[in-house]
Amino acid sequence: MNQLFSINRELRDIEDPQLQQREYYIKKIQVSYNYDRKNAEKVYELMQVQAVEAMWGTTCGAIAAYKVRPF
Repeated sequence: MNQLFSINRELRDIEDPQLQQREYYIKKIQVSYNYDRKNAEKVYELMQVQAVEAMWGTTCGAIAAYKVRPF
């Protein structure tokens, strides 16, 4: 947990909020699962793909439910 606090202090220097968030999650994956940087980036990208797939599935399900509801 102390490692995450020190990482948070390092990330304060990054100006771009999106880049700061990306670095935060990559560092968190590194510390939590003991991955190296390369594998932590792969896990982060996989998490993003899964989030998009979940949103796409939710959207398609909501549209299908809206269309079928009158039956």
